Amino acid sequence: MNMNKYKSLILIGLFAVGFSSCQTDDLQKDIDALKERVEDFEMQVQRLNDEMNIIRVLLDGNKTISSYTQNGDKYTLTLSNGETIELTQGQDGKNYPTISIGANGNWFINGNDTGNKAEAEDGKETEVTPQFKIIDGTWHVSYDGENYTDLKISAVGSATGTSPIDGFTPSTNEFAFTIGGQQYTIPVVKDLKCQIVDKKEIYQVDRNGQIEIKVKVQKGDFVRAIVPAEWKASVSNYTDLTNEQELTITVTAPNISSKCVLSVEVTSGVNTASDEVTLRTATTSYYDDYMAGFDIQIGDLIINKYNFPKFKLVESDNLEYTEGTVLYFVKGNVSWNATGNGNIIIMAADKGAYPKVTATSRVTLNATEDNLGFICHGISFESSFATNSTFSLSGKAVLNRFYFSDCKIKTVSNQHFTYLDCGADNVETTKINNILFKSCLIGIPSMDVSTTVLNFLNLRRGYFDNTEMYDNVFYCSDVDKAVLVNVVMNYNGQGFFNKVQVYNNTFINILGNHGGNASGLLRITMNEDCNLKRNLFWYNAECIGKPNDNPDSSGIEYKSHLMSGASFFSSESFGNNIVYSAGETQLTWQYFRSAPTTNVEAGFNNNITLETVNPFTNGTVANEGKFTYTDEFKAKGIGADIQ
Repeated sequence: MNMNKYKSLILIGLFAVGFSSCQTDDLQKDIDALKERVEDFEMQVQRLNDEMNIIRVLLDGNKTISSYTQNGDKYTLTLSNGETIELTQGQDGKNYPTISIGANGNWFINGNDTGNKAEAEDGKETEVTPQFKIIDGTWHVSYDGENYTDLKISAVGSATGTSPIDGFTPSTNEFAFTIGGQQYTIPVVKDLKCQIVDKKEIYQVDRNGQIEIKVKVQKGDFVRAIVPAEWKASVSNYTDLTNEQELTITVTAPNISSKCVLSVEVTSGVNTASDEVTLRTATTSYYDDYMAGFDIQIGDLIINKYNFPKFKLVESDNLEYTEGTVLYFVKGNVSWNATGNGNIIIMAADKGAYPKVTATSRVTLNATEDNLGFICHGISFESSFATNSTFSLSGKAVLNRFYFSDCKIKTVSNQHFTYLDCGADNVETTKINNILFKSCLIGIPSMDVSTTVLNFLNLRRGYFDNTEMYDNVFYCSDVDKAVLVNVVMNYNGQGFFNKVQVYNNTFINILGNHGGNASGLLRITMNEDCNLKRNLFWYNAECIGKPNDNPDSSGIEYKSHLMSGASFFSSESFGNNIVYSAGETQLTWQYFRSAPTTNVEAGFNNNITLETVNPFTNGTVANEGKFTYTDEFKAKGIGADIQ
C-alpha cells in the first residue's frame, strides 16, 4: 500500500473520531443563530422597501383617501383608486439609513441628494423609488433596480436609524405623515373615487381601433380622460352622477405605432383623484415596435431603441457586420458570413415573416469581454457549408447568451447543429452563461446511416450555467423517416452544466439513440437542478422498419431512452411525459438507459407505457412538423403550443 495514502487514511480516521466527540449542541446553536440573523436581514429589507413604496403612493399627488381604519398602532388606508395600504406607527427602524426629502423635492439618502424626485410634479407619478438590500452586512441602495451602491451603513449591531416614516396624524379631513421631520398631508374625501376596473399592465389596441376602459367613480363635479395628442378619448355621460357608478372611457388609437398613458381624473370641489393605465397599438412589425419605443423581450433581454440606439435594417443580399452595431432587423432573405457572433442580435423586421438567414461559414461563438451573446428572433436559420457542425465554441470564450426564440431552424444532413468544444486546455476558462431555445420549429433530416446519431445541442467541453428548451417542435424533415438525435449531449461528462430544463416540447419522429455511449435524447445525468417534463414524443415506428428485430452492434435490443442516467428521480422533475406510436411496430421506451437505484420515489418504473389515444386530430405532416392537438389532449398542457 502507498505510504502517502496510508497516512491520509489515518488522518481521516482521527478527524472522524475527533469530530464525533464534539458537542453537536454548540454547532446547532451556531446554525440557529445564523438562520435567525439571515431572517432578520430579510425582514429589515422587506420592511424598508415596503415603506418606501408606501411613501411613493402617498406622495404621487394623484390619489385621495376614501376611508381609513385603526387597529392599535396600525392604520389601513383605502385610496380613491381602490388600493389599500397599511401603516404601522412607532416601530424601531433597526439600522436603517437616514432617508428624507430635501427642499428641492428630491430623495436624500444619508444627507446626500440622489437627484431623483420624491414628490410628484404636474400630476405625474415619480419614476424612481429607492430600493434597498443588505450585502455583506451593510445597506446598499439602487435607483434602477439593478445597480446597487454601498452606503457604508451597518445593518447589524445597535440601532442607529429609524423608519423613514416618523409618525402619523389622522384627522377627519386629512391624513398627515412625517418623513425626516417634514410633514406631508393627503386629503380624506369620503365620496371621491377613481378606480379603473380589471386593470391590466398594458392594453393593446389595433391601429385606428377602439377600446373601452371601465372606471368606477363616485359623486364628482367633473370627469375627464387625458391622452397624448395623436390618441382620442371620450367619457360616457356622467351628468346625472350622484352615487358610485361605472363609466366607460372610449379610447381611439392612431394609425401609427404608438404608446400612451391614459389618465382618468375625477374632481370634486378642490380635490382631484386619478388613476391611469398604459395602452399601445398592436403591430405586425418588430421594427415598428422598436421605432415606437416599445419593449421586445427575448428571455431576460429587453430590446428597445433606448437600450440599443444603434441598429441596421437589412433589406436583402448580405448581412454585413458593422463595428459597434449589435442589432440587425432582417427584411428579406440574406446571407451572413458569421462575423459579430459574440455580440449580435438578428431579428426579423416583420412578425411571422421568418426571413431566411443563411450562414455561409461555420459560426464560432467567441467573446472575451462583457457581451450580449448570440441572439436570433423570428427568423428562419440555415447553413450552406459542409463541416461537422453549424456552431462551435472558441477556447476561452465567455458568452452571456446563446438564444433562438420564435425561429424556424433547418439543420443540414449529417451535420450537428452545435459542437461546443473549447478544447481540453480551455475547459476552466470557457463558458456560456445562458442557452435558450423557445418556440422554435426545428427540422432535422435523417442520416445516411441509420445507427448514426446527430447532436442538436452538444455541450462537450466548457461550463454551461443554464440551458432552457421549451415550447419547441423537433421533427424529422424527411418524408417517412425518423432520425436518432441527442437533443442535449454532454460527451462523457467532459462538459459541466448547472441546470438543464427541457419541458413542453413536441418531438415528431425524433428518437433517442439505442444502446451505446450516445444513448438517450438527453445524454446527460440528470440531477435535482434539471427537469424533463410535460413533453410529447410522437413517432411512427414504420418509418424505421422493425427496430426490435435489429439489435445494435453490442446486441442490445433497440430501445429509445429519454435520458442516459440520473442521480435521482422525482415525478415533479420528470412528470407527465407522453409517448405515442402511430405504427404497428413499437419500440421499447425507457426513462433512463441506466436507471437510478437510490433517491427514487416508491414504485418507480423505468419503462414508459405508450399512450393509446392519438394526441393529433388528423395525423401529422411529419416532414413539416405540423399537427393539430385534439381538444382533450390540449387541455392536458403537454407538448409545445406554437402551432
